[in-house]
Amino acid sequence: RTENAVVYHDLSGRSVGYGELAEAAQRIAAPNSIALKQPDKFCLLGRSQPRLEIPGMVSGRAVYAGDISLTGMLIASICRRPIADSRLVTMDVAAATAVAGVVDVVSTVNGVAVLAHNTWAAMQGRQKLAAQWQEGKHLNANNEHYRLQLLQAVERQGEVVRRRGNVDHALKDAIKVLEATYETSFLAHAALEPMTCAAQVSEGRCDVWVGTQSPEGAHTVAVDVSGLPGDKVHIHSTFIGGGFGRRLESDVVADAVELAAITRRPVQVLWNRSDDLQHDFYRPAHTTVIKASLDGQGWPTAWWQRSAGPAMALAMVEVPYQIDNYAEEQVGVESPLPVGAWRSVGAGQNAFVVESFIDELANAAGINPLEYRLKLLAGAPRARSVLQLAAEKARWGGDLPDNHYQGIAQYQSFGSWVAQVVELAVERNEIRLQRIVCAIDCGQTVNPDAIHAQIEGAVVMGLSAALKEQVLFNEAKVTQATFADYAILTFTECPKIEVHIVPSREPPGGVGEPGLPPLAPALANAVYAATKSRQRKLPMDIVCLGKF
Repeated sequence: RTENAVVYHDLSGRSVGYGELAEAAQRIAAPNSIALKQPDKFCLLGRSQPRLEIPGMVSGRAVYAGDISLTGMLIASICRRPIADSRLVTMDVAAATAVAGVVDVVSTVNGVAVLAHNTWAAMQGRQKLAAQWQEGKHLNANNEHYRLQLLQAVERQGEVVRRRGNVDHALKDAIKVLEATYETSFLAHAALEPMTCAAQVSEGRCDVWVGTQSPEGAHTVAVDVSGLPGDKVHIHSTFIGGGFGRRLESDVVADAVELAAITRRPVQVLWNRSDDLQHDFYRPAHTTVIKASLDGQGWPTAWWQRSAGPAMALAMVEVPYQIDNYAEEQVGVESPLPVGAWRSVGAGQNAFVVESFIDELANAAGINPLEYRLKLLAGAPRARSVLQLAAEKARWGGDLPDNHYQGIAQYQSFGSWVAQVVELAVERNEIRLQRIVCAIDCGQTVNPDAIHAQIEGAVVMGLSAALKEQVLFNEAKVTQATFADYAILTFTECPKIEVHIVPSREPPGGVGEPGLPPLAPALANAVYAATKSRQRKLPMDIVCLGKF
């Protein structure tokens, strides 16, 4: 038997470490079959383990890209092109270089960089640069213009991506047909740490220090920009002050490597908050029109939906309910803003559509939304189990305090199933969040504490997006520059969050993203229960105040 990297022979009382056996083990042929350890013998799987990096983060010893300090390093603040095809008209190089500490002003592929001995000088020099740009082709691109584009697009015939049965016939012969239009907005990642990278290119070698979600992607970009062979380019991954999909992109790597190659000195590129908000790869906006027919008892006989937007927003549609006639169409619409992965990707947007609309059907039928879902999920046991666990822990259908209301939703993404119940109270015409109860089936549990942390984080991010966040742009340029005009959820607005894990021996699924998709529809459904007003747009048109 083995335990803690030691092999024990109980009959003789002898023991030996793995390392001492390694040389002999390599000469033994691998067996054709092995007996796997049973779950009741697990020592690590299913038990919470300490996060080894937390002491370093708390004490300030953890190293982020902004902590890198190299001999002779310059700090770069880049005045980036407002949009991709902007053309530089004027800039005041003399004023920028007159700032104490500024070393040089350098044109780059993405804009103009002010290089200095310290951060303050680089940022002051950039401000003095006063660069002016001639705009490109998207002068009429703004929120309302793009919203109208999407609304017009869902009126057009789309590409059929899934179909079963005869939806047209079922809708035509239906006793009752419900229709709704759902809209979601562009979102920024707004990570606490703006984009940062340090690079050094010298003597046929390139070194890059960056917090990245894709070291391979960063390596590819550094190879392309430096022109060096892959084995001469080295990525040093630092800690990340929030990624959420933004750090899958390596634009800041390209900036740092380009400047390091030009100056032949180490360069650290630092973005400020306005850079981060205005030059993101945003979660795309999208619009969905959806119809369903009901029979005489209120059960759906057909489901039809058509979504419009960039491809990333149209993916990960999951309608697990047993409905005989189903059709799903997509209409691709080019985004005026650059788009990228945002926590839960298309699942976050499409869960809002699917789980809000199934709630609309349940209410139109006069059937409890939980019971309505459970009956239609007879062939989806894992979806049923998370719904039942979340409902049980939230005391769904039980006695609630006066003026308290609940909404429920479930969704499957990244190999895991999550259900959530949002409980809120109405006090003096204000909606106040009380608690959010979550249940997750992510298969075999590895580290329960990490699961709790990831679900809690996803819920907070989902709440922030549902209640507050929306990227505003005009002439294809984002107009927000700080957290004052791109508001995010605060501590005092965050309710109590409970997480419950469904025991499972299925293969492990994801936990970082699946906790977000059910949040917005569960909240919208709770708001409907309280006010009889349907929220079909994100962010929602409600205000949540106070400490809960």
